Amino acid sequence: MDVEGGGIGALDLDTVQKVVLFGRGDPSSGSAQTNDPTRVSSGGELAETFGADTQLVELARGAAGNGVSYDLLYGVMPEQINTTDTIASEQATLDTAPIVEDASLVTVTNTVSSTEQTPVWRYELPIDTPDIGAEEVAINPLTGDVWTGSTDEHEFEYEYLDWQAAFDSASQVIQEQEDGLWYVRSEAESVLTDAIATAAPLRESQWKMIRVAGDAEPNMTAADGSAQIDVGSYEASLDDDALFVFGPVRQATSEGPVSGGLAGVLGSRSLDESILGASLTGYGSLDQTLPVPDQEALESAGVIPLSNTGAPTIEGNLSTSTATDYTRSYFIRRLADRLILAARAIARAVRGDVNNDRTERVVEGRLGDEIVDLIDDGLLEPNTQTERNWFVDATQDAQNPRKLEVSFGFTPEGIVDTVTFDATVSI
Repeated sequence: MDVEGGGIGALDLDTVQKVVLFGRGDPSSGSAQTNDPTRVSSGGELAETFGADTQLVELARGAAGNGVSYDLLYGVMPEQINTTDTIASEQATLDTAPIVEDASLVTVTNTVSSTEQTPVWRYELPIDTPDIGAEEVAINPLTGDVWTGSTDEHEFEYEYLDWQAAFDSASQVIQEQEDGLWYVRSEAESVLTDAIATAAPLRESQWKMIRVAGDAEPNMTAADGSAQIDVGSYEASLDDDALFVFGPVRQATSEGPVSGGLAGVLGSRSLDESILGASLTGYGSLDQTLPVPDQEALESAGVIPLSNTGAPTIEGNLSTSTATDYTRSYFIRRLADRLILAARAIARAVRGDVNNDRTERVVEGRLGDEIVDLIDDGLLEPNTQTERNWFVDATQDAQNPRKLEVSFGFTPEGIVDTVTFDATVSI
């Protein structure tokens, strides 16, 4: 922003979002290092940067194919670590979870009989055991829960990703007075909890308006062994209005999810566009098709549902927040983040001025102008003679004359969600 003669000039609020993708890569076959946010200039550089046929390459292709420019796209590979646990009970939990969901990277040995067991994936808790063979052990790769079937000592060798170090490494990508997106390619609730816990202090104290998105944790194993969501028993402890979770995300004919496309939609939509109803480009049918009642129930549980309507389509836009004072959608979160950054920029422009009524009115007037601009764009509701739909208050702190407190409120225009109609057919 510009400050001229103690006044407030034009605000420089960039409406373009940076998008940071977190996913598994292969540093042994790519030039990028783990825990190092890396950009490429084109899709042709993805494989040589992050490793051919890796999760991060597919994420980036999906994001670019759904609207995000490569110059705004960053990829972060968490470090992949090998570890070993010893368990001597029928049911237990691995020390580190989630684990990499690749059976070729998991070795389970019954150390009593010196026999190798076959790992099979199970996603429900507690793990269903009737169809597990005598030479098999069941593992929930997202929670680390295991079922061995005996009290013999079993040695588990597996790999996991150091997500926290990856999140920490990306803390400088989205700068002060910027907003943007982190998309985490993980269905583990624990990983998304760590991601939003890392981003929240950056939002609150460093003015980096990071929104976090990821994938809902499956809680059911289908007959074919695939991971699915049982809507009736779905529960999550996620609760933040800057965290957005989607499901189901796995494709029917591919191991790859549609997560990259979701990141593309979230990261490329302009301020006056909702994500609701957006279809994803470049993907096939989802592995799980949810009927409308299940979609609505899943959204009530804090997950933005996807449908198979020709292409995977976003059927909601609510955050994971459990608060009920207003609709906490992606659309509203973006508007609020923009106005928070505007308020801070305006307030900082009067630092050094005398903290008096004139300064307070200048701040109120300039931030009010920003709100009116959004009203003119059709995004916010105007004040009327009978309704106060927006306000700005700037006041001197009664306990600290050096401190100026700025508060504001606004009423967003609604997003069309449900359309009701009557149909009359004459025969």
